Amino acid sequence: MYGASVFVVEDIPVEGLLREDAVEFQKWMISELPGKKAIRISFWKTAFPSIEACNDLPDDDCIGYMILQKAGKTKEHPYDLRWVVFEAVLNGGNLQRGIVPHKSVFQFRVGNRIRSVAGRLYCQQNGVTSACAHVAIRSIISALRNEDVSYREINEVAQKITADLSDSRLILTEPQIEGVFRYFKLSVEDMYSVDAVGKGLSFYRFLYAGIESGAGSLLGFKVDGPKDSKGRDRQHVIPLFGHTFNKHMWVNDAMGLYFPDEAHMQGVYGSDNWTSTFIGHDDNIGPNIYVPRHYVKERVVTYALAVLSPNSHMSGVWAESEALSWLFGFVFPKLKCNESNVWLRRLRRALVNDKGEMRAMAQLVLRALFVTRKEYIEHLKREVDWDGKTE
Repeated sequence: MYGASVFVVEDIPVEGLLREDAVEFQKWMISELPGKKAIRISFWKTAFPSIEACNDLPDDDCIGYMILQKAGKTKEHPYDLRWVVFEAVLNGGNLQRGIVPHKSVFQFRVGNRIRSVAGRLYCQQNGVTSACAHVAIRSIISALRNEDVSYREINEVAQKITADLSDSRLILTEPQIEGVFRYFKLSVEDMYSVDAVGKGLSFYRFLYAGIESGAGSLLGFKVDGPKDSKGRDRQHVIPLFGHTFNKHMWVNDAMGLYFPDEAHMQGVYGSDNWTSTFIGHDDNIGPNIYVPRHYVKERVVTYALAVLSPNSHMSGVWAESEALSWLFGFVFPKLKCNESNVWLRRLRRALVNDKGEMRAMAQLVLRALFVTRKEYIEHLKREVDWDGKTE
């Protein structure tokens, strides 16, 4: 896996969030946990004969770790006895080939040494203290805080928002999901509450904005199969936090050349047109998976949530909209054919042809990124012109 040559398996004490979850878990159990309660597995690039032999290896030789929790028999699942992934961080494969704006550094112990690995937290629902929405929330929030969040905290916050938990102890409603994020000081935008569909936005553009200029996104969708006991469609939620860029995408050039009537934003494209896949987790399948942008159809999507970056008050979708309004309402009317500023001349050539008409084929790309004022100033200071001069 991810180029690992060896893995280390260790029994670990049940403490911290693991213990807190075990205490909550015990309330619903009908039997004691058998044997080992938790194990940790770490994955390494270099092969070695014993755990002591890895002490001299650097942190970047470790691909990541995984903590497994034993899920015992419960009242709802009296014959269920399995291992679930309480948490895992694996830095490799798809995670390194894509763009992941918010990679966090997680520390863990191997033998007697503390190790560090960068990535995004992966968790599996256990069906007792957590479901798919819980693990998706934890995956997003853990990348933005100095400390992790427990399933007990998520459930307590959710119960204060809506007491009945949607007729189920574990099924979180949309207001509860959004309320949990806001409780932890994160702003969110629900695609359907802001009428993104009515404004002509596809759900994947909305998800992309949450990834590219925000803290990540949640995608909810209906799944095939029998309905639940209340006659409702079964649903699943996954967190998305990265994406790919493919410079060879055919769509962008083809739209202006062959299908100009379908071209949008008057010769301006969003950078999501070069995105072919999202990167995320699916607790039923595994971590760091690729989700093709057009695979999930609009008809099955039930929920699309963009989580904004801390201290941000506008998602990338609306930032692009504001930029477009400013561009065509203020900048474009003032552009002259003999513009002296080289960058304004380039902008004019990108927007209009020699006849002064708007180009059908896109020449300008909008890409909304969240940066602080300090980061933006530092970026400008580093930029140099053709003569090597700075601002």
